[in-house]
Amino acid sequence: MERKLEQAGKRQVLERRIADAKIWVSNEHSSQQGCLDRHNVPTSASFADDQRKVWKLNESLRQALDAKSNLADETAQKLREAQAQLASTEHECNKYKRALRYREDAIRQGTRILESNL
Repeated sequence: MERKLEQAGKRQVLERRIADAKIWVSNEHSSQQGCLDRHNVPTSASFADDQRKVWKLNESLRQALDAKSNLADETAQKLREAQAQLASTEHECNKYKRALRYREDAIRQGTRILESNL
């Protein structure tokens, strides 16, 4: 579980870097558009369409990344809860093992006493 959580964290970092890179590309396009506008250079409608598509893609990537981040947080919380439950279960198991050892010792001791009395 811990390995899966670690892998999910690494995957999340990579996805965030990809999203940031795509946002950077979008910002570069916006910067170029602003420069073209300042110098009154006409741009094609397809460039504006491309910009909108990139912006929408960036937004959907950001939302997907947020969803995966939330899922990783929920998984981490479930892992912490499972670890606490496991520790509690191990403690109970150890208690029962000790009780079983005491009982077995008492049975052996009782058997020896009975055998010596016969």
